[in-house]
Amino acid sequence: MKKEDTMTENSLGPKICSAGFAGTISGKNKEANDEFVLFHEKEPEGIVGASNLYVLTDGVSGTWHPEIAANFAAKKIIYSFFKSHDFVDANKLALAIRESGNEIYAFSKAQQEIMAVGVVTAAVTEGKLVIGSVGDGRVYIVRNGKVFQIIEEQSILEEKVRKGEITREQAFTTAAEDITAVPAIGTEKDTVIDIYDGIDVKPSDILLLCSHGLTAYIGKKEILDAAQAETPKEIVNHILETVSRNEIKADASVIAIRIYDEESIQNVVRNEGVVPALPDLNKDIRSQDIRRKAKSRQPQPGVKKTGMDKLPFYVIGGLLCALIAVGVYWFITSGRAGIPVSDPNVTATMTIDPVQGTLSAIRQTADGNQFAAFASTATVPTEPTALPIVPTVPAFIDIDGAGPTETETETGIENSSVPSAEPLGTVTGSEVVQAAAVLTETTVPAAVAATSTEVSPAGTATISPEPTMTPIPATPVPEEKAPIVSEIDSAEMVFVSGGNFLLGASAEFSVGQEDSPQVEVYLDPFWIDKTEVTNERYLACAEAGKCTESAYMTLRNVNYANYPVTYVTVQQAADYCAWAGKRLPTEAEWEKAARGTDGRMYPWGSEEPTNENQLANIPYYSDPESGLSAGLFPVGSFPEGESPYGALDMAGNVWEWTASYYDIAYYQRLQEQIEADGDVVENPPGAESGIAPVIRGGSAAETEINNYLYYTRTTNRGYVNMSSSYYIGFRCVMTDTP
Repeated sequence: MKKEDTMTENSLGPKICSAGFAGTISGKNKEANDEFVLFHEKEPEGIVGASNLYVLTDGVSGTWHPEIAANFAAKKIIYSFFKSHDFVDANKLALAIRESGNEIYAFSKAQQEIMAVGVVTAAVTEGKLVIGSVGDGRVYIVRNGKVFQIIEEQSILEEKVRKGEITREQAFTTAAEDITAVPAIGTEKDTVIDIYDGIDVKPSDILLLCSHGLTAYIGKKEILDAAQAETPKEIVNHILETVSRNEIKADASVIAIRIYDEESIQNVVRNEGVVPALPDLNKDIRSQDIRRKAKSRQPQPGVKKTGMDKLPFYVIGGLLCALIAVGVYWFITSGRAGIPVSDPNVTATMTIDPVQGTLSAIRQTADGNQFAAFASTATVPTEPTALPIVPTVPAFIDIDGAGPTETETETGIENSSVPSAEPLGTVTGSEVVQAAAVLTETTVPAAVAATSTEVSPAGTATISPEPTMTPIPATPVPEEKAPIVSEIDSAEMVFVSGGNFLLGASAEFSVGQEDSPQVEVYLDPFWIDKTEVTNERYLACAEAGKCTESAYMTLRNVNYANYPVTYVTVQQAADYCAWAGKRLPTEAEWEKAARGTDGRMYPWGSEEPTNENQLANIPYYSDPESGLSAGLFPVGSFPEGESPYGALDMAGNVWEWTASYYDIAYYQRLQEQIEADGDVVENPPGAESGIAPVIRGGSAAETEINNYLYYTRTTNRGYVNMSSSYYIGFRCVMTDTP
C-alpha cells in the first residue's frame, strides 16, 4: 500500500487520534473519594472532527457533599460539551465548565450550603489540544523522553509549599478549612476559567491530567518512569501504585492519554468511556442521604466488653434470674396499683426506620411525579452572563519551539472566545411544569403571593388565595400607526409609541443587581421588526454585497428560509440593519417593545410559558402537529405570545443582540442621574462600553431548562463573550419619522 493511500482528506497528514484511561484512589482513612474521573472518546469510530473529552474533578474537602459535587460536575461537563452546537472546542469546553459551576452554585445557594469543585479537562480533536482548568490540578505532556508541565495551579498554597513557608499537610488542612484558598467552580457565579488553546499534539505523545493529591507526592521522574509503559491503562496503574506506597491522606486521580496516528490506533484496545445522561444534583444528594440512613440502621458488629467475657457462667445466670424476678414483681405490683398494662391511654412508642418510613410515604403518595417535584429543592437560576477567560498562556503553545504557523496564529486567538448563552438544566420531560411551579413558589416574595383569611360562621379560619397580579391591560397602539412593511428588506414592523416606561425589574421581582433598580425613562416613538431577521432576508443582504456570511449559517437551505438567522455576530447584525435602513435596538427600546408600559413579567403578561400554553419556544418544547422537534422554530410560530405592540418571539427561540453594552451598574447610574436632575432620562442609549453587547429574550437551548423562566422575562439582561452562537439572532428598529 502506498503511503498516500493512508492519508485522510486533511492535507497535513494522517488523522491523529487519542485513547485514554482513568483511575483514582482514596486517601488513607477517608470514607469517600472526593475526586472523580470520566471521559468519552468519539474518535476514531465517531464522526470526523468529533472531539475526545477527558475530565478530572476534585470536590473541595470541608464543603457540602464534595464527592457528589465532583461526580455531578464531571458528568455535566461531558454532557454539555457534546450537546453544544458550537464548532469551536475552546468555546464548548469553557461553556460546559461554566454551566456546571453555575448550577452547583445556584443549587448550593438555595440549600444555604457551600459546594466547590476543582476541574481540569482536556479536549483532543485532530491533533489539537484544548485544556480547561479551575483549581490546583495539573496537565503534563511527555514527549521525546521529556516531561512538560502545561498548566500551573491556581493556588497560593502551592507557592507557599515551594517556598517552605508551610508543609504539605498544612496546605491540605488550610484548603479544607478555607475554600477561598484554592479557586473552584460552584463557589460563585461565573467562575473564571483558564483556557489553553492551540496546543499541537503528535503521535506517541502522552498527556496526563493529575489531581493535586497526586502531584503532591510524585514528580516528573515518577511520571517519566510511568510513561515507559505501553498503554494508558498501564501508565495509570503504574502511577497509582507509586502514589499508594506513600499512604497518602488525600485522594489521588490521574487520566493518561496517548496520542496515535490513524493506523496505530487500530490495534489499541480502547475504553471509550461514556456520555452520561443529563445529571440531577438534587436527586444524587437525596439518594446518598437515603443510602446513609439505610447504612446507619444496619446491625453493627458487636463490641467486645472487657472483663464481661471473663465472668463465670453461674454469675451471668444469677444476674439473668434476678432481672426476671424484678420484671415479674413489677408486673404484679402494677396491676395491684390499678394501672392495667393494656390501658388504652398508654400508647407504645414504635421505633420507625427512617428509610422505610420514607419509602412508605412515597408508596402512599398518589402521584409519584408530584411527590418528586414536592420533595426536590428548586434550583435558583442565575443570569446568563459571560465567562471571562484569563489569558494565562499564549493562544498558541509550541512545545518543540518551532513557532506557530500563519494559520494557527490567525485562528488561535479567535478560538479562545468563550460562549455563555446556553446555561444549565436538570429538569426534563413532564417535570418542567412542576419544577417551574416550585421555582416560582420559592422565589416570589410573600408580598406578591398574598392570601386573605376569612372566618366562617362556625369560627373556623379559611385561607383563600388572592390573585397575585391584576389583569394586565393591553398597551394602546394608535390606529394611524398600524404595522408597515419596510422598503428594503420587506420585513413587517410594528409601532412602539413614545413616552415614559419602567425600565428594569421592581424590587419584588428583581433577581439581582443586573436588572435593578427599576427606573422610569422616556423613549421617542420607533418601529421594530415584528419577528427576528430570517435566513431568507439575511441572504438578500449577503447577495447585495452588504452582509458577510458564516460557514455555519444555513442561508441557502430553503427548508430554513423562515427560521431566524443565527451564527451572526453583533457587527453582522448591525451591518444588516444599516443595509435595511434601520439599526439595532438599544436595550431600553427592546425592553419597551417587549413589555409595554404596564411593567409586565413576560411579553404576553404574567402567565409562565410552558410546553402546553404555546406562548414561547422554550427548551424541550416540540410541536407534534407540525412535526417540529425541540430546537429552533420558524419565526412567528407563537402568535399568542405577542408583546403589547404586536412583536413576536421576544421570549424564547433565540437570544437577540442589542446595541447596548453590558454594564452591571448602568441602571444604578441612571437612578443617580434621575435623582440629580430631578427628571426622567430621555432615550438612554445604554452603556457605550462594557464586557460585551447585551442580549435579550432567552432561547430554546436545552441547557436553559432550569432557568428559562428567568431568561424569558422582559427585564432579563444577558451577555456573551463569544462572537456568535446557534442560539443568538437579532431584529432591527427604525426611528419614527414623517
